[in-house]
Amino acid sequence: MRITAPALLLPSPSREKVSVGGLLIVVAILALLSAACGGSAASSSGSPTPAPSHSSVPPASIAGHFGYPAEGIPPMSIYAIRVGGKPSDFYVVRTILNQGVYTIRGIPPGTYHLFATPTGGFGQGPQRFGAAHTRAVLCGLSVKCTDHTPIDVIVASGQAVTDINVSDWYDSNRADYPLVPVPFPSATPTVSPAASYLDAQAAATFEAQFGTGASKVLSGAFEQCPVNEACIAVQEKHDGVRSAYFLAQAGSNTDVVTCGVYVFQDTSGWHPLNADCGRYPAPGKSVSATFLGSGCINVRANPGYSNKIVACLPVDTTVTIDGGPVFVQEATASETANLNRLWWHLAGKGWMAHQYLTSSGIYY
Repeated sequence: MRITAPALLLPSPSREKVSVGGLLIVVAILALLSAACGGSAASSSGSPTPAPSHSSVPPASIAGHFGYPAEGIPPMSIYAIRVGGKPSDFYVVRTILNQGVYTIRGIPPGTYHLFATPTGGFGQGPQRFGAAHTRAVLCGLSVKCTDHTPIDVIVASGQAVTDINVSDWYDSNRADYPLVPVPFPSATPTVSPAASYLDAQAAATFEAQFGTGASKVLSGAFEQCPVNEACIAVQEKHDGVRSAYFLAQAGSNTDVVTCGVYVFQDTSGWHPLNADCGRYPAPGKSVSATFLGSGCINVRANPGYSNKIVACLPVDTTVTIDGGPVFVQEATASETANLNRLWWHLAGKGWMAHQYLTSSGIYY
């Protein structure tokens, strides 16, 4: 089983956090109940056709933030649905893991409601959206905000509408939310990594998609990403010792962030390790050495757990990386341990394991 670094906790205004898995189960049940109570799925003709290029897209857009009441944000699909329109009158943008902001491009003039659902939906069958831009959002999403009516968003010709936050997940019956148009936005294929890869590039290509939830992996500039699609463009390769990392650009439309994609090599070949966007370790970068807990993090004289401890840094200490990465094949093989086998040199301090310098938390 493949285990990645833990996600950072999201702020949830006046609400109690739950796990992503638990929330999906609850919302799926609510969705099926809502569908059973009334309403029908939108026509399958509602699948939008993306514009062929960024330059040919009409300039009007809707943008804002979105969240998820759990640890981390899954890849999401944000919809703008025309008020009083046909089932096919909607526009949708996909996002990568933990993106947190969105921009829907190519919006014609009109009045819209904004909704969100995890990409791939919550399962089979008719289901309602999980979140919306509602009066409760403007109220502050506290427990006192009980009006979950979607707000009209008016778009004029060529207008860029901003600050439309799609973050109301708290309508318990979701009666004010419509059914997600079918077919549902397809999820990134959940394929398993190969036993090994022949080269670092192949391992990084898998990790880039798996680690960010992007639907497309590009080998060139991010500008090749289709409008309103979620992409990652794998670009610069940097070699380490039995390891490598690639710099990449990931996101959708103009909401793009730099990521690090990490791979390592053992006796069987190359393997994906993890991808980290926004806050990622690399020589010349200053990052926070941390983990979900308290205490301190060991720094060693040389890479590897068998080497002497020379310091123990308090959690959340900011450090500067000036060397690495180095992969050390420890005696006990364990997929769980791989994040602890890649090492970076900290300026003026020593060597620290990759696990404490990487994070899959929010980058916006």
